[in-house]
Amino acid sequence: MIKIKAIPFYLSLFLSNFLFSQQYWTIAKNQLHKNTEKQYYKLNKTDFENNLANTPFGQKITIYLPDENGNLSAYEIVKTKTLSDELQRKHPKLLTFRGYSVKKPQNKVSFVWSSTGLDAVFETPDKIYYLSPKEGAYHITGKQPNQEPKLPFECNMNELPENNQKPYGWMRRFSAETNHQIRVVRFAVLASAGYSNVWLKLMNKENASEEEKKRVVLEAITRSVNRVNDMLMPDLAVRLELVSDESTIFLNQHNEPYIGGGSGSWHDFKIKETLDKAIGANNYDLGHLFLFGSRGGLSAGVGTIAFPNQKANAFSSDQSFNIRDRFEGVLAHEIGHQLGAFHSFSYKREILGNSSKIEPASGSTIMAYPGVAFTGNRVSQNIQYKKDLYYNHRSIMEMKNVLSRVSLRTEPSANQAPVISERVKTFTIPKLTAYKLEGTAEDPDKDQLYYAWEESDPLAPSKPVTKERFGPDLEQGALTRMHPPSADNFRYVPKLSRILEGRLTETNPNTSAYPMFGDWETVSGVGRTMKWAFVVRDRAITSGEAGNTVFDYTNVTVDADAGPFKVTSQESPETFTAYQDAHITWDVAGTDNAPINAKTVSVYFSANGGKSFPYLVAKNLPNTGSADIKFTNDMATEYGRIMIKADDNIFLAVNKAEITVKEGEEPVTDKDGDGIEDGKDNCPNIANPDQKDTDNDGIGDICDNDIDGDGILNNQDNCPNIANPDQKDSDNDGIGDTCDSDIDGDGIPNVQDNCPNIANPDQKDTDNDGIGDTCDNDIDGDDILNNQDNCPNFANPNQQDSDNDGIGDSCDDDIDGDGIPNVQDNCPNIANPDQKDTDNDGIGDVCDEKDDTLKNKEPSANDHKIIVSNFLHANQIWYIKNIEFYKKNIIRIFDASGKRVLTLKDYRNDWTVRLPAGIYYYIIALEDKTKSTFKGKLLIKN
Repeated sequence: MIKIKAIPFYLSLFLSNFLFSQQYWTIAKNQLHKNTEKQYYKLNKTDFENNLANTPFGQKITIYLPDENGNLSAYEIVKTKTLSDELQRKHPKLLTFRGYSVKKPQNKVSFVWSSTGLDAVFETPDKIYYLSPKEGAYHITGKQPNQEPKLPFECNMNELPENNQKPYGWMRRFSAETNHQIRVVRFAVLASAGYSNVWLKLMNKENASEEEKKRVVLEAITRSVNRVNDMLMPDLAVRLELVSDESTIFLNQHNEPYIGGGSGSWHDFKIKETLDKAIGANNYDLGHLFLFGSRGGLSAGVGTIAFPNQKANAFSSDQSFNIRDRFEGVLAHEIGHQLGAFHSFSYKREILGNSSKIEPASGSTIMAYPGVAFTGNRVSQNIQYKKDLYYNHRSIMEMKNVLSRVSLRTEPSANQAPVISERVKTFTIPKLTAYKLEGTAEDPDKDQLYYAWEESDPLAPSKPVTKERFGPDLEQGALTRMHPPSADNFRYVPKLSRILEGRLTETNPNTSAYPMFGDWETVSGVGRTMKWAFVVRDRAITSGEAGNTVFDYTNVTVDADAGPFKVTSQESPETFTAYQDAHITWDVAGTDNAPINAKTVSVYFSANGGKSFPYLVAKNLPNTGSADIKFTNDMATEYGRIMIKADDNIFLAVNKAEITVKEGEEPVTDKDGDGIEDGKDNCPNIANPDQKDTDNDGIGDICDNDIDGDGILNNQDNCPNIANPDQKDSDNDGIGDTCDSDIDGDGIPNVQDNCPNIANPDQKDTDNDGIGDTCDNDIDGDDILNNQDNCPNFANPNQQDSDNDGIGDSCDDDIDGDGIPNVQDNCPNIANPDQKDTDNDGIGDVCDEKDDTLKNKEPSANDHKIIVSNFLHANQIWYIKNIEFYKKNIIRIFDASGKRVLTLKDYRNDWTVRLPAGIYYYIIALEDKTKSTFKGKLLIKN
C-alpha cells in the first residue's frame, strides 16, 4: 500500500484557455480507519463536476491530481467518447477522460466521473496506482509492478483453422496510420452476476436498490472500456463505443440466461444469443462477456469481428478486482484476438499463429503472457510479472489487416501520420559484439514521437524460446525482449549498462523478481539474420484525433567468421592529460574484410561513467586496431569511458575500466597558416588573414555557408554577400535587387538610371526633373499627380477643361467638344458643329467679333489664318488649316533636345513622315509678302 503525506491538495483546472483556481481537494478530517496507512481526501464534487461536464469532446484542458508521492501533477486531458449517443443521453453524468502528464508524457491517466465520483487509474512505466472513492472520501492505492500472480492465467483461444486468418507475408515497410479517420467498434458487454457483485462489494453498494446497483456496474464497465480505448486509440485509431445498457447486466446468478461455469469453452455461454435478444444482432459489432472467478479469458478465434456468427464469442475474467489492471489487461488481450491479433509469446508453440511469436519466453506486451507463463512442473518462463499495456508492431499489423476487411463506422481525424525520414539500412556485424540501432522520423503536426526497436524473429518449429534455450547460440527466435515506446529513437543491444559491464551475452535468464528478472537481451554468437522493426508512434491524445503507428523493417546479419570486436586497451584504470596523446587499441577481429568491410571507426567519450557518449574524440580512423587520440579540457573527468564504433555500421565496443582525464595546457596551433591562432581564428581550417565576417556570426566569410546571415545558403542566395531574406529579384536575372547594379535590367546602371526599379531604356523625362516618366508620379511637372491630372503629359496647372470631357484643354484635340478637331475647327474654343462662317474669314460666327459680309469681295491671303494642330497620332496626317493658301512655306521640326529632325518645303497637308512618339517643336515660315512665322509644340502619340 502506498502512503500519502498529509498535506493539502489543490486542483487547478484550465478550461477553454481560462484558468479556474479552486480548492477541490481537502484532507478528510476523520480517517475512516485509524490504523491504515492510506490518506483520505474530500473532493468538492459540485465545482469539479461543473468544470468537467462543460468541457466539449476533444478540447484539451489541464487539471492537477495527487500522485502516489503526495505531490500535485499536471495532466493534459480530454473528454473521451466511450458511450453511444443514446447511452450518453440516458446517463449524462457518466463521463470518461484520458490524458498524459505534462512533465512526463509517458505517464498516463484514465478516469471516469460518475454519480459515484472520481475513479482514476494512473500508469507509469514501472507501476500502476489508483485514486478511488470509498465511503464519501478518496484514497490512493498502488500496485507494485512485480507481484507474482497466485493462480495461472489461461487464454483458451479456439484455434479452428477456419476461424483464423492466414499468416501475413513479410513486408519491408508498414503503416497503421489512420488515413484521417477513426474506426468505431460498437461494443456490447454481457455482465455476469459474479462480475457485478464483486464491483458492488468493492463500491460498498451491496444493499443498494437494483437500479443503483446496475448503474454502479455500468460505471465499472465504462471504466474498463475507456481503459482499453487508451490502448487501442493511440496505436490503432480504433475506439470501442459501448452500446449495451442495464438490460445486459445481471445481479443474480439464477437469472442468468447462460451457464455460469462449465468447461471453459465459449460454447457454454449463450453470449451472442443473449446480446442479440437484448439489443439486436445488427446493433453491435463486437460482443464480450465479463466474468469473475478465474483468471483468464477466451476468444472463439482470431479476427472474429469479421465473422458475424462469432463476433460475440469471447469472455474475460479475473479472481480479484483489488488489482484491477489485471482484468483490463485480460480484456485488452481477448479483444486483441477478436480484432485479429495472435499470441506473441514464444515459450510454447500453438496450432496457429506461430509466425507471430516474436517475443522471448512469456513476452511482455498485451498479446503476450507475462506473469503466467509456465512449462512443465510450473517452471517459470516469465520475463516480468505484469503486462506492458501496449500492442507490439506485429499485433498492430494483424489487427489493421483484419479491420480493413470489416465495414465499420468512421469518424474524421485531423492527425497526420509521422514519416520515417530515411529507410533503415541493413547491416552485417561481427558475432558476440554489441550494436546500436538508430532511426529518424518527423511528424507533420509536430507531435511528440515515441519510438521502439522491436525484434521480429518468430520461434523455430518445435523449438520454443524458453529460458533454457535462450542465449547467444539461439539460431532462430528472438534474442531480445521488447520495451515500451519512449522518446529515445535508438536502442543498444544489449542495454548500455550491460555493455559497460562487459555482459554482452545472457543465458538461462532469471524468471523471478527475486533478486531480479533477467534482462532477456543477448548478442548472437552464431551466424544468423535478425529482423528488426523501427516503430514510430505519435500517440495524439485529443478525442477528435487518433494516434498513428508506422514502422520499417531492416535486417541485421551476424557474420560468424568475424568478431568479437572489442577494445583491448584501458582494461584497468588509467590517467591521461588533455591535449596529449592517448594510445588506444582494439581487436579488429576481421571486421575490415568482407562481408562487413568496416574500413574506418570513430571514437566517442563519456565523462559520466558511460551514461552517455556525447564527445566525438576522433572520426574516420583507419580500422587497423590502434590509434593515438587526444582529449580536451571539456572532457576532464574521473569517470571516463571510451567507445569505438564502426563508421557506416552499428557495431561497437567500450573499454572495461574507468579512466581519468586531467586538464592540460591547450596548445597554440594555426592549422591554416594564416597567422591567427586556431582558438581565435573564425575559420581555423581555411586561411583568411583578414578575418572578414560579414554577418558577425563568428564564422569567417571564407568558410561560412551563409555569409550575409539572412538564413539562405550561399549557393542558393541570389545576393550572398548582402542580407536579403526576401530574395527579391525584379528583373529575374538571378542577382538580387540588393546587390544588382541594374535592378530593372534596362541596360542603364542604377546610379545613372532616372527610374532604377522599372525598366525604361529610353530614359524619357518629360518635365526634366530627373525622374523618368515610367516612375514619375507627375510626368509633366505641373504639381498635379498623374492619377489626378487631366493632361498628365502636358503641364496645365489650371487643369482647364472647356468641354468637361476629363481631358484638359492643353492636350485635348477637340477643346470645345463639338466633334470637330481643333485644327479644322474655325472656332476651337466654342462649340459650333455647323462651322458657320458668314464672312469666310476662317473664324466661325460664334466666336467672330466682326462679322463682315464679303459677298462681292475676293478673299486675299491675309484673310486666311494659319491654325496648327498640336497633336498628331503616328498613323495620321499633320493638318495645318489654310496652309494651302501659302504655297511657299518652310517647316522645321526639332526634338526635345533642340536637334532638328525634319525640314518640309511647300507643305500641303501631305504628311508622309513617321516620327517616334514624343514631344517636338516646330517653326513654320511663310515666304509670302507677310514673311510670317509660327512656332509651337507638337505631341506625337502612338
